[in-house]
Amino acid sequence: MPVLVEQTEEPLVARGGLGIPQAVDKELPLPGSGRGYKPSQFVMPVPLMFHYRAIATNREEEAKEVVDLHNQRGEAENYFKELKAGFGMEWMPCGESYANAVFFRLGFLAYNLFLALKILGLPTEWRSYTIGTVRWRLYQVACRVVHHARRVVLKMAATMEKVALIRGVRRRCLEVAYNTS
Repeated sequence: MPVLVEQTEEPLVARGGLGIPQAVDKELPLPGSGRGYKPSQFVMPVPLMFHYRAIATNREEEAKEVVDLHNQRGEAENYFKELKAGFGMEWMPCGESYANAVFFRLGFLAYNLFLALKILGLPTEWRSYTIGTVRWRLYQVACRVVHHARRVVLKMAATMEKVALIRGVRRRCLEVAYNTS
């Protein structure tokens, strides 16, 4: 099927703008089922294979260094997104500036403690996880606190692998806290 590239004012959106389903229907024969299916229903939309971007800058470094700096800026945006969305800091809680300052300081403290937990307490493969993923995989476990025979027992509805993971995280946090590694 020949492909023609030309400039257009149409928006580039999925299943529209490029006319891919119409071109497929025109070029390919109809399936032999006779049920009225169009060929475009059997062909997945062709993904765009090239990604172009432009960075306007007055920096004098090499192009690769400028792109790396630009990508690092994007990574910083991801940290702010996790701080805001992961810790419920999208909006200020009230109109008092001092109360809002305390709220944001507590949020930053919680975020820094979470980063310390990821680096020092969790297994290495967990370091790329967001707070939502860690909360879902590690902490969201149905538990019951049982008081029996002068003891307090935490009964967990979890697999032994998850219990071992939680014990390992707890042990590493204690080692860091008391420096007993």
